[in-house]
Amino acid sequence: MSSRCWLCCFGLIGIPMLFATPSPLMAQDFLIDGPPLVVKTTYGPVEGQKIKDVQVFRGIPFAAPPVGPLRFRPPVAPAAWSQPLAAKVRTPACAQVLYYDPTENSNDVMSEDCLTLNVWTPATDTNARPVMVFIHGGALVGGSARNTWYDGTTLAKRGDVVVVTIQYRLGVLGFLELAKFGDKDFAESGNAGYLDQVAALEWVQKNIGNFGGDPKNVTIFGESAGGASVYAHMGNPRSAGLFHKAIIESGVPGEFCTMQEATTEAQKLLTAASLNTAEQLQKLSMEQLMRLEDKTAEGFGCFVYDNAVFKKTPLDVIAASETPNVPLIVGSNLDEIRYWTTMDALPVVQKTNEALENQLRPLVGAGTPQLLETYMKDYPTYYDAMVTLAGDISFRIPSIRLAEVNSKRQPTFMYLLMYRSKTRGQTGLEYGSAHSMELPFVFGVEYPDVLVVTGPKKEWGTLMEEMTSAWTNFARSGDPNGPDVPRWPHYDYDKRSTMEFTAQQSKAVDDPFSAERLVWTDVPTKKIFDALGLFEKLLPEEN
Repeated sequence: MSSRCWLCCFGLIGIPMLFATPSPLMAQDFLIDGPPLVVKTTYGPVEGQKIKDVQVFRGIPFAAPPVGPLRFRPPVAPAAWSQPLAAKVRTPACAQVLYYDPTENSNDVMSEDCLTLNVWTPATDTNARPVMVFIHGGALVGGSARNTWYDGTTLAKRGDVVVVTIQYRLGVLGFLELAKFGDKDFAESGNAGYLDQVAALEWVQKNIGNFGGDPKNVTIFGESAGGASVYAHMGNPRSAGLFHKAIIESGVPGEFCTMQEATTEAQKLLTAASLNTAEQLQKLSMEQLMRLEDKTAEGFGCFVYDNAVFKKTPLDVIAASETPNVPLIVGSNLDEIRYWTTMDALPVVQKTNEALENQLRPLVGAGTPQLLETYMKDYPTYYDAMVTLAGDISFRIPSIRLAEVNSKRQPTFMYLLMYRSKTRGQTGLEYGSAHSMELPFVFGVEYPDVLVVTGPKKEWGTLMEEMTSAWTNFARSGDPNGPDVPRWPHYDYDKRSTMEFTAQQSKAVDDPFSAERLVWTDVPTKKIFDALGLFEKLLPEEN
C-alpha cells in the first residue's frame, strides 16, 4: 500500500495547514543588509547574501519549469540567463495538497515552477568543503525546501560544510504513472519526482565547486520520504557517481509500488476527471489537478517499478554492488508512531490477541504469538507495546535490514533517537521520540515553531551538538566520530552497535531491544519492506 493511502487513513491529507507561519527573521531575512555575493553557475550568475557568517543562495533553478508540455515529463535544463539572478528569497513549494503537520511550514506558497535549490556555505572560495544535500520528507506528496526546519545556517557554520536543500515534484505531478495513457514522452512519468532529485544532484556536481564545496565529497541525507529517496538513489544506476556517502533518517524503503498498482491509480484519477489521456491531463490547471489528487486520495506517493527508471529493488542492487556502495548512517526514532497518535489522534484501540494474530499472521507467520508476547511483556501498557511494534514494522526493522546488507560492503553506522519530548500535540499526548523529532537536532535549528515540538533547549543537554557534529563529521570523512561525539563503532552482525542519542548521556549500545529484533528474524526482508501500511489496520478498531 502506498504511503499516500497510509497518510489518508490517518486523516493527514487535505486538512488546512495550521502551522504555516515560519520564524519572522527567517521569513524576511532578505531584508538584512549585506554585500552582494555573485557566483557563476552553469546556466547563469546568481546573487545571494551573507547572513550570520554564512553565505546564502535561495531559489536557484536547476531545471526548467515543468509546465505545459513539460508536465509529467523528465526534467530538462533551464534557459540560460546573463544578468545575476536574485537568490535571496525562498521560491514556492512544489504543488501539493496541504495537510496538518507541525513539523512543516510555508508550503502554502506553491507553484508548478518549483524546481529550485538552496545553498548555505561558509565561503564561496576554493576550500573544497564537504557537501551535504538534503532531500525533504512528506510521503512524496508534500513538503518543501522552504521549511525553516531545514535551515542550513548552523549546520554549515558549525561543521564547515556546504549545505544544499532541494525541491522535487510531488504527488500527481511527480509520481503519476502515465506510460499506458500517453506516448513515449510519458514513459518515466511515474518517477518524475525522483528524476528531479537526480537533476539536482547533477547540478551539484557541475556547480558546487563555485560555492566552496567539493563535488567529489557529496553526502545525500533525507528524512522519511527523503530517507526513502536516499535509499532509492543508493540502489539506482541513474544516481551512480553523484554522491559518495548517505544518511537515512527514519526512511521508508516500502515507499515503492508496482507498475500495475501505479497504473491502476492513474486510471482512477483519469476516470475521476472524465479524461482518457496524459495529454488531456497536461491541459488542466494546477488547481484542478490538486482537487483531483485530493478527491482520489491515494496511490501517488510511491516510486514506481516501471522497468525504465527502477528495474530492480534498490536493496537487490545494493546487495549485488551494481552501483557504487557507499558509507551509511541509518536509524530511526524510538516512538515513531507518536507522530500520528499525538498529532492526528490516530486511535490505538485495544484488541484481543486473537484479533491481533489474525492481522499479523500474513506477515509474521508461525512466530506471531511469540512476537505479540514479546512486545506485551516488554512494555508497560498496550498503547506503548502497539506503538512500538508499529514503529518497528515501518522504520526500525527495515533500517536494521538495510544496515545488515550495507555493513558487509561499506562502513555503516546505526542510531536510535531516544530523546523524548514532553511537549504535547493537539491531542494532549506527548510527542516523545516521534517521527521527525531528530531533524532540529541535526540541523541545529531553534525557531519558536520548532520548540513547540521538541520542548525547550534546557531539556536537550548536548544532543544538538552531538548530532550536528556526527552528521558533519561523517560528511567529511565517512566516520561520525569526533571530539563532540561519543564513541560510535561500526554496525556489524556480531555486536550490532547502535548509537542511542539521548538528552542525558548518548552512548553506543550493542544490539538494543534485541528481543524485539529477534522475533522478526524469520520474516523475509521483502515482506517487511512491503508492510508499510500494515499499522493503519493494526492500531484502529476498524479494518
